[in-house]
Amino acid sequence: MRLLDLSSTPAPAVPPGVCAGLFIYNSSASESDIEILTHDPPTMAHYANQPDYDPVTDAIIPGSMVVVPDLPRPWTEWSTHRLDWVPGESAWYADGRLVARLAYGVMQTDGRPILNLWSDGGGWTGDMPVGSSVGMAIEWVQLAYNMSTDSVGQCETVCDVELMV
Repeated sequence: MRLLDLSSTPAPAVPPGVCAGLFIYNSSASESDIEILTHDPPTMAHYANQPDYDPVTDAIIPGSMVVVPDLPRPWTEWSTHRLDWVPGESAWYADGRLVARLAYGVMQTDGRPILNLWSDGGGWTGDMPVGSSVGMAIEWVQLAYNMSTDSVGQCETVCDVELMV
């Protein structure tokens, strides 16, 4: 995946004010996220297990998220993002490098993959300049079940979804 400036008058960088989300969702209490904010430096990503915010204390729940400032490649270049679940841990990879691990809120049930690109003009995404446009290019998505062992025959189904860009 990569993020692109699709503005009618392209700028030297992808415009701020957008969140690119790649996540597995079951419910507000069973979700794992990869989020890229275009107001961040282009080598930064946010990884979280939900819920990551406590509305009573108005604070991030400790241990629920990791901000990685040094991805192997900027998100404006083709990069491979991966999320693995093993017992008691979520692990995120960027271009084959382990970049984050969380033991809090690890999904215990199945979920569905969701890809989205959005802006709310608020505190999370920031404001997008008028006339700006951002695109998220996806080259491929791979979903695999029970790949936590090297034993032959453990995984009977691997789904590859080729998307047109």
